[in-house]
Amino acid sequence: AVVDMRFNGVSAVCEALDNGDIRMDLAIGMKLKRLEKNNLDDTVSIYIATAVVDADDKVVGNDRIVYQAGIQADSALKYPVIDYRVTVKPDQRLVISLLPAP
Repeated sequence: AVVDMRFNGVSAVCEALDNGDIRMDLAIGMKLKRLEKNNLDDTVSIYIATAVVDADDKVVGNDRIVYQAGIQADSALKYPVIDYRVTVKPDQRLVISLLPAP
């Protein structure tokens, strides 16, 4: 399927761990809009890059999320939510970005 996709809200629940680290449970909302009209069920792959960045803006870790979403026949919009967990140090932050499909 050919789709237009974008982030549609990101929320996180953060928990301080005993060792001082912070566990982040993210819910990454997506909006998928089918650009072609057809009567077929289809799937689309969503590629997201993550980077853990320290206080000096240096990348100290990264990951890639690949998520498969199904789109039903004659459905123009879909709003999947991608769950992701990461642990960071107190002075670090998480950056996420959509990647182009390979």
